[in-house]
Amino acid sequence: SSPYILKSHTLNIVDQFSIHDQKKEGLSHPQVFNQFSKLIRTKYQELVSEDDFWDIIAKATPYHFLSDLKIGSRPAKRSSGERKLRAIPWILCWTQTRLLFPTWWGTGSAWKQIDENERKEIKNTFDKDPLLTSFIKQLGFTLAKVELPIWKLYLNHFYPAEEAEKYYDKFKAEFDLTLKFFKEVSGQNELLWFRPWLAESISLRTPMIHPLNFIQIQAIKRHYLDLLRMSITGISCGMMTTG
Repeated sequence: SSPYILKSHTLNIVDQFSIHDQKKEGLSHPQVFNQFSKLIRTKYQELVSEDDFWDIIAKATPYHFLSDLKIGSRPAKRSSGERKLRAIPWILCWTQTRLLFPTWWGTGSAWKQIDENERKEIKNTFDKDPLLTSFIKQLGFTLAKVELPIWKLYLNHFYPAEEAEKYYDKFKAEFDLTLKFFKEVSGQNELLWFRPWLAESISLRTPMIHPLNFIQIQAIKRHYLDLLRMSITGISCGMMTTG
C-alpha cells in the first residue's frame, strides 16, 4: 500500500457517506437525464450495428486472434454468432488500441442534440447530483487515457489511406464533442482535476506504452502470436487494466 492509495480509499469512503447524507431532492433524476441517456444509447447502438464497424474490429484490433491466444478463462465470443463478442474481450480490444470508445461514444453527439435549456439543466445539476458527478469524473478518467494518434496508427496499417482517414475522422469528431461536453458540464479544463496524482501517473506511463503498440501492430500483421500475447500483457500493465 502507499499513502496515495490510502488517501484514495479514504476519500471514496467519505464520498459514500456524503451521498447517503444528501437530501432526497438532491438525488432526483429529471426527465432530461433519461432523455440524454437514451440518446447516448441510441448513438452507441447505431455505431455497433454498422457493418463497417465490425470490419474495423476484425482488421484493426487484436480481436481476430483472441481465440488463438487463449488468454482468458472463457471463449472470446459466444457460439451463437459472429457479433456475440463477450464483454471483457470487447473492452480489451478497445483498451489495447488506446481508444476505449465504449465508455464515451455517443455522449458528445447526444449533448449536441439536446437543446440549450436541457444542457443548462444538466450543467446546473452537476454539483448537486452524486450520480452525475461520478459519471463526469469517470468520463474524465477515461478520456485522459485515450490516445487518438495511436488508434490512427492501427487504422493506417490495416486500411488504405482514404478509408483510414474516414474512420479516424469519425472517431475524432465524436471524441471532440465528448470533450466539449465534459468541459461544459464540469467547468474544468483538466480531465483529472479531482485526482492530480492520477493525471501524473497516466502522463508518466503513457509514453512507455506507445512502443508496445508499434510492436502489437507488427505482431498482428505478421500473425506472430507469441509476440502479440506479450504485447497485450504489456499494454494491459501500462494501462493498468485488461478491459
